Amino acid sequence: MYHVYFLHRYSRLLEESAGRSSAKYSWMLMYAMTCLILMSPLVSMPFLGHPLSCTLVYIWSRRNPDTRLSFLGLVLFAAPYLPWVLMGFSLVLHGTVPKDEIMGILVGHVWYYFNDIYPPLHGGSRPFDPPMWWRRIFGMFFGAFGDCICGCGLVMRHEC
Repeated sequence: MYHVYFLHRYSRLLEESAGRSSAKYSWMLMYAMTCLILMSPLVSMPFLGHPLSCTLVYIWSRRNPDTRLSFLGLVLFAAPYLPWVLMGFSLVLHGTVPKDEIMGILVGHVWYYFNDIYPPLHGGSRPFDPPMWWRRIFGMFFGAFGDCICGCGLVMRHEC
């Protein structure tokens, strides 16, 4: 049940940190879901909700290194350790290595690296940004600053 909470909470926080950019946030979800679906046959995992929530928790935790958290009111730690604390809790609770959490952390780390670490090192290049056609799809419905971005890509300063 706490995975549903994590999915909701960290989805909201990540979308808000993306500047309310539905295109960027949905592209991240599409990337995560695609990677998890491609990895699932390798680990025989048919249900991917838990790895998806772990991906979102990992990305949020890396982007908020100064946030302090408490686990069950017992342990205080910095946000970047949240995925590892949850993995340790799962290991203690179930007695096995949590493959689903490892998958989520791996997918989240690749996204985090190419969106937050790679660009400053390579002249601002952002290989994981959504393509223009994806942004146009979301722009038709959610134009920035009250603009309406129509299907042909024109920005109009009035309602469509």
